[in-house]
Amino acid sequence: MSQINCIIIEDEPIARQILADYISQLPHLNLLHEFESAIEVIPFLKSNAIDLIFLDIHLPAIKGLDFLESISTSPNVIVTTAYHQYAVKSFELNVLDCLLKPFSFQRFLKAVSRLDEPKIEKPAIPQKNSQFIIINVDRRKTKVDIDSIQYIESAKEYVRIFTTSGEIKSKMRLTDLFSDLESLGFAKPHRSFIVPIQKIDSYDHSTVAVGEKMIPIGKVHKKTFFDQIAANRNSI
Repeated sequence: MSQINCIIIEDEPIARQILADYISQLPHLNLLHEFESAIEVIPFLKSNAIDLIFLDIHLPAIKGLDFLESISTSPNVIVTTAYHQYAVKSFELNVLDCLLKPFSFQRFLKAVSRLDEPKIEKPAIPQKNSQFIIINVDRRKTKVDIDSIQYIESAKEYVRIFTTSGEIKSKMRLTDLFSDLESLGFAKPHRSFIVPIQKIDSYDHSTVAVGEKMIPIGKVHKKTFFDQIAANRNSI
């Protein structure tokens, strides 16, 4: 099966690292180059055959969507952004998919799997200790290891992520974060909390214990939460 030649256009070093790590786990993706700005890419496209571009929207000099509208070639493009409002505009430009930061390996894989030729076979999911997410903390992209998360709590427009090494606070919605974590073994016992199922020490009909933290189980979330527990009994 032929390889898919791809490039990354992303000005954040950590975000580039995450994408490069994800790409390395798919044997059919061949990462040719990483770029910090779209201007650098224009001469590269003239002399190289590119099948797929991972394109950040907020770039120096030329914004990602402006660059996309300006190029004459038509490789597949997967847009990455931390801003939901750009998703609609991205799809108007016929991109393959739009990844909202932070995104998991599973969400990345779903985007790449949209390629028609060649068809990407689903690889083995990486071990938990190799999984991570990227979130914004004080305007900086910050890497958070999935396995370090104890529980997550909503605090108005922020989320508080409690890890083995301390607390991380990020301005984002809990529901957006849960959409990336649910497939990684996380459950939502209450509208204000997310917990990794493997970190649950005990639970009853109204509370769940993660270490010394007692987290309420909301009526609306109770059935879904217990269904998730039942499906992951071997993790507890």
